[in-house]
Amino acid sequence: MNTRAAFLLYALSTAFPAIAQTVVSAGTSTGDSTGKAARPSAAQPNPSSLMSPGSRNLQSFNGWNLYVEEDLLFAPRNEDRNYTGGIGLRLYAEDSWIKSLCRPLELLDGFLFAESPHEYSGRQVYSVMTGLTAFTPDSLKVSHVVPDDRPYASLIFFTLGEMSVNEPKNFAVESGLTFGMLGLRTAEGIQSWIHSKSRARSGDSTPFPPRGWAHQISDGGEPTLLYHLAVHYKLLEVPDLPDVHNPLGLHGLQWICMAEANAGYYTDIAFGSSIRAGRIRSRFWQFNSSPMTSYTEGLNAQKDRWHLEAYLFGSTRMRVVGYNALLQGQFGQSDYTLGSDRINRLIQEFDFGAAANVKRINLAWVIFSGRTAEFDGPMERSHYWGSVFLSYQNSVKL
Repeated sequence: MNTRAAFLLYALSTAFPAIAQTVVSAGTSTGDSTGKAARPSAAQPNPSSLMSPGSRNLQSFNGWNLYVEEDLLFAPRNEDRNYTGGIGLRLYAEDSWIKSLCRPLELLDGFLFAESPHEYSGRQVYSVMTGLTAFTPDSLKVSHVVPDDRPYASLIFFTLGEMSVNEPKNFAVESGLTFGMLGLRTAEGIQSWIHSKSRARSGDSTPFPPRGWAHQISDGGEPTLLYHLAVHYKLLEVPDLPDVHNPLGLHGLQWICMAEANAGYYTDIAFGSSIRAGRIRSRFWQFNSSPMTSYTEGLNAQKDRWHLEAYLFGSTRMRVVGYNALLQGQFGQSDYTLGSDRINRLIQEFDFGAAANVKRINLAWVIFSGRTAEFDGPMERSHYWGSVFLSYQNSVKL
């Protein structure tokens, strides 16, 4: 067995059970005599005791989320390098054909753990997501490999996701299974089109057409996989007033912490926290400032939310990196990759933005996101981008 495959198996056998054990410990005081909360069947509504009165209107929870991330959305540092952009579309539901599609994920959860990490939570939300991410070196106008810089890389993916929520214990668990393709030329076509339109509009010679995509990781296509597990815990909510005095469930401040682990084309663990402040009606588990790196969050719309929600948010995460296929390559042939000795093992990620919800529509603007240098060397650098997220709640089951 080669070292990459061994590392992936090691991550599955160590990092994920540790997170699962945290969930088990948190859930043992809730539910039946074994500590398990009963999972609602299709013929049985979710137990109202698992949710506060302000959240009982979430029985039908179907909609979609659109995510657009682009370095050009953060104008002060539009450097058109590193993570140059991504787009994703997610559909979600509590019980529909989406739940059926997520059956492989449930089987994998059961295979990896003696007890599913979702057993200790009261309600489940299932999702499917498809999207694309793209990465480029600093110099786009040259067609040869740029030594000491990061390689071109792209990923087209399809993700199955499940989130389980335990409202009384203030925690949520999410898992995800991603099927992807590295090295297709879709990202090259999109980036070339965006740059050509920008040049035509401005009359300048920049941004240059990207000429080095022939040297991207796994050029021509290579399948890849990723498994994701995360725990989110609400540390603080102010003011946390009884519903009788606070009928709209408004909260001025929420502080949430998280821990996650990934195994596959990204193999890492991360720890972080997020804060949002303002006129808040949504639950802590319905908020995520970085949904393209998470799988079942970003569910920010409710069926009957007719009141305005508006808040600022910020988050930070420390990530310990074991392996990154979009820098180091995978099993197939790549013209240029970075060796494991060039990978920075500890990186920091951060986001800041604003969000508003009116009726069934939620709009979030991540004013800036950033990540410290992912690799070491003369061309290492932090990078920044902006994002726009749009969510819509369906009134009809999918």
